[in-house]
Amino acid sequence: MRRQQSFIFRTSVRFIALIALVWVISSLLWGQTDASLDKGGTVFNVKAYGATGEGSTDDTASIQHAIDAALSAGGGIVYFPVGRYLLKGTLTNSRVDLISLVGSGMGTNVLVNANVGISLGSTAGLVAGYHNGRIQGMHISCSNQSKNTAVQMTDMVSGPQLIDLTVSKCDQAFDVINRTRWTERLFATNVTDDLNNHLFHLDGIPSNPTNSYGYGLYDGIYVNKVAGQDVFYLTGGGYLYNSKFVIKGNFDPNANGASIFNVQGKSGEPCPGAAYNTVDIAVEGGSYSVVRANNNGCKGGAAGNALFGGIGPIRAPGSLAGSNGSISDSSTVAFLSATFTAGSSTSDSVSVRTAGPGSQCYVQPTNAIAAAAINGTYVSSANWSTVNVAHPSKAAGGTFQIWCTAQ
Repeated sequence: MRRQQSFIFRTSVRFIALIALVWVISSLLWGQTDASLDKGGTVFNVKAYGATGEGSTDDTASIQHAIDAALSAGGGIVYFPVGRYLLKGTLTNSRVDLISLVGSGMGTNVLVNANVGISLGSTAGLVAGYHNGRIQGMHISCSNQSKNTAVQMTDMVSGPQLIDLTVSKCDQAFDVINRTRWTERLFATNVTDDLNNHLFHLDGIPSNPTNSYGYGLYDGIYVNKVAGQDVFYLTGGGYLYNSKFVIKGNFDPNANGASIFNVQGKSGEPCPGAAYNTVDIAVEGGSYSVVRANNNGCKGGAAGNALFGGIGPIRAPGSLAGSNGSISDSSTVAFLSATFTAGSSTSDSVSVRTAGPGSQCYVQPTNAIAAAAINGTYVSSANWSTVNVAHPSKAAGGTFQIWCTAQ
């Protein structure tokens, strides 16, 4: 009987010792990396690094530790469980190609109480790896709508994917800056713009006339706007190129001065412009503009004039200008009035919509022939529903758009 009890005792002790050993080893491993593994790779849980997620404690340093650990490990997912994460400082991720910031949906709230909440740097000169990193599945809101930026991206040859996000009441939700290079293949899908002054601020260096934000896909931008706010704000010569937009949502009925595209140029700077864009817009509401622009004495260049070119189908309520739901501000904006193919002579008379003797009209090329002949091609005069376009003989066969302000 004693032998049996001794055997049972020794077996129980060994079992307990084994369990304790497993626990110690697991604890040591967890303590080394604060990481767990899933099918997607290494996941760095911000709460394992001390983030509280309770909304009143500054979680900036703890979340930065998780980002730094992911960077040291060669990449991974920095995971935000359900909670409210207060940022009184700025999170920095210098390798957007390797590290993703992923939440648990609308239950993950990031509260920005700093000038910049998340700062994303360049990929250290890498040219490969489009769309590797992402910011996904969270609600970002700002405490100071007059100056806070939720996410700032600098020199993004390829920016992170922006997926399943809501951003609320920031001055700039996404501030995208070209300093030494262009931004390409910015990808945003299912992004809700909730009362931000600017959803995307596309900002170039004033001295650089070719600040391109090209080949972007903005597929499912849902907007909620009031007066003076916009979705895309282009300054400093920044311009969109070969991009697709699907924008839907609501503008407040009194949203005077609000716009989808707000294109601004200052005196002496390259004129912000755009080319070859496909636009699909279905926006409810009253007094907003699809395109609002002001060249303010800006100079020409590769970016073109402060106008949009190559716009595809626009579905928006209202008339072309002058009433609620207008797609352009009649006093300051040129809107697409006609397209034409230049003839063999050196001038063409073109029928246009809503133009008059007081309209200012501009010409934009839409094929290679027209682009090669754009110097010397201009609207020489405007009359009711017609304009005369002067051009060099080599423009024959070139296709152009005519943009006119309302009479």
